[in-house]
Amino acid sequence: MLKYCSGLEDVYYQDNIIAIGDAVSMVNMLGGEGIRHGMQNANIAAGYIQDYLTGKITDFAGYRQEIRQIYAKTWNGSEQMGLSKYLKYSDQSIDKGVYYLKDLSLDDMMAILFDYDFKRLYKAVFKYLRYKFDKFWTNLKVKLNLKSGF
Repeated sequence: MLKYCSGLEDVYYQDNIIAIGDAVSMVNMLGGEGIRHGMQNANIAAGYIQDYLTGKITDFAGYRQEIRQIYAKTWNGSEQMGLSKYLKYSDQSIDKGVYYLKDLSLDDMMAILFDYDFKRLYKAVFKYLRYKFDKFWTNLKVKLNLKSGF
């Protein structure tokens, strides 16, 4: 079970306590992993912790802003896709979607799931559109042949 705050809206700090990793919903909802983001998140936090301990800053507001700046562009789309995958679609729909992705390379799949490189999905979209066109064309030919009596 995962307690997750949507849209990177977690509480990142309070007083002299700072939260990192899963404590601030740094779980990739699309790929289902969190350790990589947690480690990146900890590296960012380390600088703020050092600045706090040396008196350069008095709170961690900049930490939250930096996390949001780094992740917000790709995070919300990934989050919506992941939540849809797990909460909206039936198993049959998911299986159909996986079928259309099967021709993607492992590198493409990893880039989509973990690097949020969604432009690689176009390969699967074109395959899906080609499948739909071929199906439409076949049905049309069958109907035309039935009307002409062949």
